[in-house]
Amino acid sequence: MSSNIEWVTGPVHTGKTTRLGQRIAENPAQYCGLLAPVDDEGRRYLQNIITGEKRMLDCSPKANDAVLVGPYAFSGEVFKWGRAVLLDHHTTYPNRTLVIDEIGKLELRGAGLADACWEVMEMRNDPSRSVLIIVRETLENAVKDRIA
Repeated sequence: MSSNIEWVTGPVHTGKTTRLGQRIAENPAQYCGLLAPVDDEGRRYLQNIITGEKRMLDCSPKANDAVLVGPYAFSGEVFKWGRAVLLDHHTTYPNRTLVIDEIGKLELRGAGLADACWEVMEMRNDPSRSVLIIVRETLENAVKDRIA
């Protein structure tokens, strides 16, 4: 496994994204990539760290592009946008830490942000091109096995 990957792990709903967002706010010029904040009503978004643009990830399970995982339905179109953001930020901001929030069950099964996640981590296999990933502690070993 590459030494340029920093891990943020912990149980579900323990503030991993919130803490990371605060860290990024302290030194925004150091980071690029995506955050996945949840609003006060429990809706999940993908947020471009560079522009601040947010797109709602949650959608109706009946939506044509719905990606289902457990009781949740996520927008395939927003995942497509997120993959493009990750690939663009990898190229445009090579000296910034690329944030991927988060690598979860979908990515482990090849959906969600998977294609871009695995691709940028492989392309950033250099100590000067770091990646910071958020992973739930229950999935940490599976993600480590995937990127080993």
